[in-house]
Amino acid sequence: WSKTRRMVFLGRCNSPSPSCHGSSCSGSSTMSGSCDSQCCRTTHGGWSSWGGWSSCSCNHATGTGTWTRTRSCNSPSPSCHGSSCSGSSTMSGSCDSQCCRTTHGGWSSWGGWSSCSCNHATGTGTWTRTRSCNSPSPSCGGSSCSGSSSMSGSCDSQCCRTTHGGWSSWGGWSSCSCNHATGTGTWTRTRSCNSPSPSCGGNPCPGSATETGQCNDQCCLTVHGGMTEWGEWNQC
Repeated sequence: WSKTRRMVFLGRCNSPSPSCHGSSCSGSSTMSGSCDSQCCRTTHGGWSSWGGWSSCSCNHATGTGTWTRTRSCNSPSPSCHGSSCSGSSTMSGSCDSQCCRTTHGGWSSWGGWSSCSCNHATGTGTWTRTRSCNSPSPSCGGSSCSGSSSMSGSCDSQCCRTTHGGWSSWGGWSSCSCNHATGTGTWTRTRSCNSPSPSCGGNPCPGSATETGQCNDQCCLTVHGGMTEWGEWNQC
């Protein structure tokens, strides 16, 4: 539509009408004038620039996401019977890089057994081994691994039981060792710390493994010979 319009005024030659051979009115019976202030100019709509992207809407089951942005039909807005903007005011896009994929945790293999922790009072022992929730690690809201990350086991075969030493019976006496100068003697006997033998940190037997005794009755006192007094002379 053109913004410029004109008004047309119609006149009549009746003030008064010519009569009795009177001449008609001179000039034109119509007059044109401008009425621009009463008319609009047709403007077709134009899109604004796209706005910023919305926050990313993620589907964590697939690790994908979408976001949107909008524009307005206001550059310019349609007016005076102008056509609206063609196309959509909304655009969708992919934002996968901003989305994580839900991953549930999985256990690694069991590690090796620890060193054995022994209870020497009972001769028993335990050891442990562990595993990690990293095959894969849980992420993006995924559930952690179920079950325990550690396991205990028996290692009794690696543990000794503490045994304190005990004396055997006394052995027989040795041969008598005499002191003939005094007529006294001593002999010895022994015992062993093997009933049982101490082991696994057990205490040794208290006391001595050797005992000394007297055997005087088996010893004689050394006596050196001595001359008697002279007897009487025999007959010559």
